[in-house]
Amino acid sequence: GTNIAVAAPILTSGLRIMPHSSGRVGSGIYLASMQEKSAQYTCYYGSKYGCMFLAEAALGKMHTVTSDGHHASSLKKAPKGYDSVRAVG
Repeated sequence: GTNIAVAAPILTSGLRIMPHSSGRVGSGIYLASMQEKSAQYTCYYGSKYGCMFLAEAALGKMHTVTSDGHHASSLKKAPKGYDSVRAVG
């Protein structure tokens, strides 16, 4: 999910990793398997409207992160031998 101001650029330019973005496991494109989780990201700064996209993603071999901390948030890419990072918990 995202706020409505970000939806138009996604539709016109596609999903992009913004240089200033970060998250639980570093910069990247975040997806959720449950719509309730995505819905938490739809309304920022008091906006009444948000947007969610339905997408399929080929994640390949996933590296799983089960705890927060610098080891997770400082990731720049999936560790060697992995295609993606999955955060659980």
